[in-house]
Amino acid sequence: MKLLIQSQVFIALIAVAYSVETELLLNQKPEVHPYLFLVFLSTFLIYNISRSAVKPIQRSFTWFMVALLAATFILVAVTFWARWQVIVMLIPLAILSLLYTFPIVPFNNQLVTLRTIPYVKIFLITLVWSLVTVLLPVVRMQHVMDVHVWLIFIERMIFVFVLALMFDIRDMEDDKRNGLTTIPTRLGKEQSQRLCQWLLLIFTVIATVHYWPAQPEVLPAMALSALGAFFLIRDTIFKERTAYYFALVDGMMLVQAALVFISYYLS
Repeated sequence: MKLLIQSQVFIALIAVAYSVETELLLNQKPEVHPYLFLVFLSTFLIYNISRSAVKPIQRSFTWFMVALLAATFILVAVTFWARWQVIVMLIPLAILSLLYTFPIVPFNNQLVTLRTIPYVKIFLITLVWSLVTVLLPVVRMQHVMDVHVWLIFIERMIFVFVLALMFDIRDMEDDKRNGLTTIPTRLGKEQSQRLCQWLLLIFTVIATVHYWPAQPEVLPAMALSALGAFFLIRDTIFKERTAYYFALVDGMMLVQAALVFISYYLS
């Protein structure tokens, strides 16, 4: 499990699962297609590039470098099977991800990363994840952008925002020391946790209105994943095991996708 987390394979699998969830919510039968590899490889590479920018690899050669290089070549090959609309959508997302990682954005008379600009990090993460796991499948399926799609997008943004805010709460002291302005450093831990709880309540209400009565089988999946995130907000069991706590927080997306998958087949 530790290897999956540190290699960013875990988060890449979550991105794939979340994309499949969108297809299920749009009544699309799940199937293995090149776009899932596109999502997996893009997430895998972007997260590893971000990690390497913060903590460079010390050794000149590792098998992990070979894996990154192979993933890059496979990603390029997979793009030849993608619709041009998908590629057009992915290019700005890739640029945003690079701006998030490398200090090439002019701000206050200096070059910085997007993540160091006050409040930008959490909204950027929320937007990119929602676009990749909701609108990318919609573009792939050439599904009409109706109210159903936009409600899925809003629900996804709220849920991802809550999880990202939970990460910021955990990083609050480090962000203060580094002079980074985030929602928790401004509001404080208690207020930020309360904000998470209110947003989860809003998420549940929107999901209830959205899926009842057209897709009532989806409601338990949404409610249980929100409940799991709710309990993690104040959880202290993993206080000294940061990596596993982060895996649990990210895992709420995987739990939601798995529950939607189960409800799809039970119905």
